[in-house]
Amino acid sequence: MKKYLVYYLKSLKTDFVYAPNFFFTQILDLVFFLTFFFLWKSVYQDSSTEVIAGYTLTGLITYYFATEFIFRFDVIGALYLNWDIWEGTFSNWIIKPAKLTLLYMVDPIVEKTIAVLLALPIFALSYFIARDYIQLPPLQIWGIFAVTLLLSFILNILFNLCLHALCFRFGDQENNIELANYISWFMAGAFFPLAFVPGIMGTILNTLPFKYLMFVPANTFLGRYSLEQTVLGWLTMLIWIVILYFVFKLIYKNGLKYYTGVGR
Repeated sequence: MKKYLVYYLKSLKTDFVYAPNFFFTQILDLVFFLTFFFLWKSVYQDSSTEVIAGYTLTGLITYYFATEFIFRFDVIGALYLNWDIWEGTFSNWIIKPAKLTLLYMVDPIVEKTIAVLLALPIFALSYFIARDYIQLPPLQIWGIFAVTLLLSFILNILFNLCLHALCFRFGDQENNIELANYISWFMAGAFFPLAFVPGIMGTILNTLPFKYLMFVPANTFLGRYSLEQTVLGWLTMLIWIVILYFVFKLIYKNGLKYYTGVGR
């Protein structure tokens, strides 16, 4: 475990060189948050309604405030398996005395550490602007939210590792990986709560694991789940984590048969 800690610290030091890039990227989150804030504030005021699909205006703005934070744990651009395979640099890693799955999980942890730290001023500014419409949860909910977010983060990494491992067989998949992530965030409730989706489509979205990337953590932040519902959610997330892990290992082992190490 020590070697992975050393790798984490070295990577953290290296990535801090690009701190300005990380910081300016966070500004986009503020833009999205303010867009949703003013949009829904106008919708609620013009419709003269207090509740839409179970969300008050305060509840919905708090939901978007939570999603702004959760977005910092998106691993797009923080996983390099696809790049390493396509470039041929994967050959340098496969001979190392370390488990590659763990190494590729360390990279997003490093980048998300930096992203969250540099985004703190943005979160503070978002809260200051919309503070009258944001209801922060009690202390115990913060702990439950942290556990839920951790499981969501692991689920997100494994989902993306499955996509990246397809590069062994099908070549560079960068554009497809980004497209798949955008679709998954849409189905996760990143742009609106899944409660806004009625009928069979809503049922499908609530059956898929993507809701655990955004919708469930955000509603956990809102304190909308009982203890029993929270524990059941954690168990379900653990099941999906195990499933995706074995799917990744299957794609990975099969993909190694096609790896030549030639690169571009």
